Order: sequence, then structure tokens, then C-alpha cells
Amino acid sequence: GVRRILAVAVSLLVSAVLVTTPARAVTATYGCDASTVTSNLSVAHGQTLTFTIETTRNAPDVDGCRQMFFYSESVIGYSMVDDLGNPFTIQYGTPLALTNGRTYTLTVTAPTSGSQNLLAFTINNATLPLYGQVVRLALPGSPDGSAGPPNVLQQVGAPASRTCDEVNDADARFLGYAGGWSLSWARWINDGAGGHVCTRTLVYNNSTGIWDAA
Repeated sequence: GVRRILAVAVSLLVSAVLVTTPARAVTATYGCDASTVTSNLSVAHGQTLTFTIETTRNAPDVDGCRQMFFYSESVIGYSMVDDLGNPFTIQYGTPLALTNGRTYTLTVTAPTSGSQNLLAFTINNATLPLYGQVVRLALPGSPDGSAGPPNVLQQVGAPASRTCDEVNDADARFLGYAGGWSLSWARWINDGAGGHVCTRTLVYNNSTGIWDAA
């Protein structure tokens, strides 16, 4: 499916795409059109970007965007409202449910320093086969994304059985990949007290345009 980048009028293909943007607000409209697209947006330090998220598109046999994930919250600023003006509390590490038929406005503010290529947010449908949008911010001096986005580490709380095969991927398979979990321990869970988690690392495959478990 085609994504419309209104400010720069380019079409995104089902592969990692570098979009160079001027040092000002960028408006882009994203949806979920039965394909997965990774966008690397070149941004200036402190730049604010505004994204419109459409939950329903006029494409056959697809259920549209139903959930959203946010990342890099320690350096990226986020705020979001729906088309009724209702604000959303941004959650990290867990999916934010999107209501069918609603349109959302997401404001993202890039860090004021650094040279990272940061995973900013993802949106996807909620049923197999998975598809959606992966958005990264490329700060000045960061890799341009032509070799594909960096690997993504994912962790979720381990089931009571500590059997990671039982992990419900609906909460973390936003990049279109299910499975590949292994048992580990992490400090962040249980309000910083630590505990068992299921972890995996996803690697972007440029030749197929999808993510695989490392």
C-alpha cells in the first residue's frame, strides 16, 4: 500500500525508505494497508513532527490499524489526541489500543542532541497476517537507514509458568513476527524491582522487507 507523506510528496515502498525533511514541522498521514513499511525520517535536533493516524483505509480484506507502540521515551517527546479532542496517556512497552473509525493526531518532538537512529513508534493491525508502519527518527550524523533499521530488542513479562512459548504475541508482535522468545531477567519489570521476562531481538531483512528473530 502507499503511504502519503504530505510535506515531501513521496511514496513509501515496502522496504526501508529514507525521507529527508527540512528543519521544520513535517505532516505525514499513516495507516495500515496490508503491507509493512519502515520509514526513516531525517530530522533536526528538537524538530517537531505531526502525524495523522488513520484506523480505517479503503482497502479490501484488511482490518486497519488497531494498536500502537511507543519507544525511546527517555529522549523523544510524545502527545496524542483523537478526532474528538480526547487526549491519550502514552504508554511504553505495552500497546495503545486504537478505536476503529477514529483518526488520531500524534505530535513527536525529536531529541535536542545526539546522533542516534531512534525507533519512535509503530502501528499495526491486530490479527494475522500483521502489517503496519514502523517509524524511525534519524538525527544529524546518524546512519541514514539505507542498510535497514537497527535491531530491536523486545521484552515482556514472563508467564507464571516461565514458558516463553506461551507469550501472547498480540502485545508485542507489532513488527509482524510471532515467536522467538527466550526466558531472561530484567530490572525494569515489577516497577524496577526486577523479575523474569521473555526476550527476543528482531533483525530487519532488507531482501524481504520483514523482521526476523535473531
